[in-house]
Amino acid sequence: MDPKDPDHSRHWYVVHTRSQKELLAASLLEERLDVAVYLPEALQPYRGEMRLRPLFPRYLFVHADLAATPASAFDSIPVVL
Repeated sequence: MDPKDPDHSRHWYVVHTRSQKELLAASLLEERLDVAVYLPEALQPYRGEMRLRPLFPRYLFVHADLAATPASAFDSIPVVL
């Protein structure tokens, strides 16, 4: 149970982003819409070295109350599709 959300009005949603813009989308969503964002990452080989890369490319998870933050507000973020 989330102490900041006593009435359980927040739910998890999947957000589709532009290619390789997951980090930018996550920061803009947190900054502009004040929602919690989860971007799972995993170490993957990239050009001979291990780097953190999104586990689900082009997708991230948002914990939001759509009554307080309407779905249309997500359209105002330029890298969210």
